[in-house]
Amino acid sequence: IRDNGYALSSILLELFQNADDATLEYEQMLGTLEIERSRFYVWWNENEINIYHSGRPINCLTHPKAQGNYQPRKQFKYDLFNMLSFHSSDKSEHETGKFGLGFKSIYLACSEPIVISDKLQFSIQGGLIPVSKSTSDSQIEKLRQEKMPHPDGTLIHLKIQPKVSVQEITQGFNKLISLILVFSKVIKSCKLEHTLSSQT
Repeated sequence: IRDNGYALSSILLELFQNADDATLEYEQMLGTLEIERSRFYVWWNENEINIYHSGRPINCLTHPKAQGNYQPRKQFKYDLFNMLSFHSSDKSEHETGKFGLGFKSIYLACSEPIVISDKLQFSIQGGLIPVSKSTSDSQIEKLRQEKMPHPDGTLIHLKIQPKVSVQEITQGFNKLISLILVFSKVIKSCKLEHTLSSQT
């Protein structure tokens, strides 16, 4: 990952770019976008970072309210595969990112991320193996209730490794976010919040 130019300071930018693409895809699917869905969220403390967006969920091909002329992109069903496979991506020329490595930059800070996306909820072990999480899991319930403004959104929960500096992950993004929002496609607001420590 580092050999491809990724660093702790690039994690949030990479996840923002993925979120912006997913939100654009959601807008293209429905033909419109609610203002509250055009916001990116980051909550953090010294132990964890939670990143959320309300764009197209992982592996989602279409939507009950999709436009009548909307043509699902078959590659959407390979989202999870691309997230887990190094040097794999289905990004078009209009989307940001390279080889699907953007998401994988999280492994510089976290060994076992948790991902909740609409009805999908899983952790990733060893960077390769998705392990399903139960709906009744107390941590999943808490994350869904506290960190997901829309139940069909996508949340990435990172428990930060002890020797990793959370400040190194968040500081650069905090300074650049105003400029990032100027050049983003559809996400035009961002909530950044430093929270109290959690033991989850």
